[in-house]
Amino acid sequence: MRYARIINGLVNNVEMWGEQPPAAEGVVFVELADDSPVGIGHTYDGENFTAPEPEPVVVPVPEFVTKGQLIRSLYQIHSVTVETLDATVEAIIAGLPAGMDQTEYTYQWRYSTTVYRSNPLVPIVGSVLGLTEEQVDDVYRYAITL
Repeated sequence: MRYARIINGLVNNVEMWGEQPPAAEGVVFVELADDSPVGIGHTYDGENFTAPEPEPVVVPVPEFVTKGQLIRSLYQIHSVTVETLDATVEAIIAGLPAGMDQTEYTYQWRYSTTVYRSNPLVPIVGSVLGLTEEQVDDVYRYAITL
């Protein structure tokens, strides 16, 4: 027979016993049907078992996306047009402080086919567009699917 071993209302094991398991302090054994889905992590309130909440699936943020994927993602999620994005990036580059190579960033934006999430301009552009860091990550997560 199958038994759920319960400690403090939590199933910590499912065991096979030929008879009722021996009593133990702080441990409750509840017989389970052969087809019962109860397993480790279920809770028990004295009458019913409840399955644990599934762990959320965390989709990693891609290291880079193509510029086309980024533009489409920004448009589809946040209605940012390519014209708005270009104007925003160009204005940010024009306002870069001394020591940051405006020409290099201009070339990167205009001629690169990929946009790395680690590019220092990405969080600045996101902020100017009114996006949080998490929203920028979501733009990248969605962009990789396009």
